[in-house]
Amino acid sequence: MGNSNKVERGLWGIMRGAILIAFFLGVASCGEIGGSGQCGGSEFTGSCLRIDRIEPLGAEDKETSNVDVALHLCPDGKPEKGLFDHNARVTFSNHPLPGVDKEDTSDIELKDFSIVYTVNYCPAGATCPPLKTLKIKGDSLSVPRDSAKDIILPFVPLAVKDEYVNGGGSLSHVPSYSATYTVIGTDSFQNGVSVKGSAEFSVADFNLCTATGS
Repeated sequence: MGNSNKVERGLWGIMRGAILIAFFLGVASCGEIGGSGQCGGSEFTGSCLRIDRIEPLGAEDKETSNVDVALHLCPDGKPEKGLFDHNARVTFSNHPLPGVDKEDTSDIELKDFSIVYTVNYCPAGATCPPLKTLKIKGDSLSVPRDSAKDIILPFVPLAVKDEYVNGGGSLSHVPSYSATYTVIGTDSFQNGVSVKGSAEFSVADFNLCTATGS
């Protein structure tokens, strides 16, 4: 009886390993990391962490990928509300890998966040300065197993806007950048987990007078 159980466990381990390898090969062949995300799970627990959606938030938390980097007066003489930390609502999901039961998965603790900025499109005659990698400081955040969770994270904070302007970034042109999040954490058994996700945004001196009611 004991030998039979060992054989069954051994066969399950081989099958599970084959399933995980096949899944990761499928993920590796998919180059898109934006809305669809990449699986950053742990093969030891069968958890699959994804960034399902990145929703940039502008004034009054309205969804917009237009990042305003300059302040000017509106027709009523009041300044627009454009200079603020541009955040994003990031949706993380933590679900079992194919062939893995929910009971075999784990909660995931997100501990380290960073953003790499890259230039997608720089219009003719525009200046599009490189932007430094942003390390996001804060408390760790948990994504329970077999669930999804929205988390508000910095996207293009004021410090990055200042860096763009101080670097001679164009205000009248509309360059396009990408912000790529790299998120590192651990599962309940302290196995390392990491995932990436990116979203594009445009930079300029956008007129937000109407949008903010000024």
